Amino acid sequence: MKKNLLAILMCVIVSMAFTSCEDDGWYTEDAPFLGTWYGVNNNASFSFYSNGSGWYTDDYGNTTSFSWDYDGDDLDLYLNDAYDSYWIFAWGFTPEGYLSLYDLDYGGTTYYSR
Repeated sequence: MKKNLLAILMCVIVSMAFTSCEDDGWYTEDAPFLGTWYGVNNNASFSFYSNGSGWYTDDYGNTTSFSWDYDGDDLDLYLNDAYDSYWIFAWGFTPEGYLSLYDLDYGGTTYYSR
């Protein structure tokens, strides 16, 4: 009886060890940067909505809608523009509470406040 119980227990442990816990990304509705963010040193802004959509406004007031997702500190934006642009950022918060976006394609960090 003890050998059968031990065998069953070992099967359960092994099956749990081989079960995938891979995450396809983080849930957009839980993103800590939801809402509208305004450029600290420019007139650009980003609005992130919990359904994975958003709006970008450039320095000249032109707006573009986008969809987005994130995984850890990677933020991917898929713009609905004439070029189907794809922007990828490393994001974080500064100690002052600014949203920091580092452009992984071109370099450079921009900061946004609420």
